[in-house]
Amino acid sequence: MRGMKETPLSENDPSRRQFLLAGLQVAASLPSCFSRLASAWSDQKEHDPFFKTQGMVLTTADLSTLDWPQRAAKAELTTIATHVTPSKVSRFIQTDRSHEFLTRVIRSLL
Repeated sequence: MRGMKETPLSENDPSRRQFLLAGLQVAASLPSCFSRLASAWSDQKEHDPFFKTQGMVLTTADLSTLDWPQRAAKAELTTIATHVTPSKVSRFIQTDRSHEFLTRVIRSLL
């Protein structure tokens, strides 16, 4: 290559064939690594959730339709989220419906 100096190989440098063989050996060992991980995960208690945060996503209009905090508590969910624009959430937070919803959330936690 133009502009690059060739460096002499030392006796310890692997050949291209040795390098590729070592890479294939590593790749061949990966399935056993993953199977060990999978078996370690399966040894966990069955009731331990994989994700510590579990929840539902609602629109701000949905938040006032049913008793979502009670339903979330019964389902052992940890999060109720909205999937709308920040401006809609900001407007919702300033309404009486929002304050009623937050009151129901607090009651469901007690």
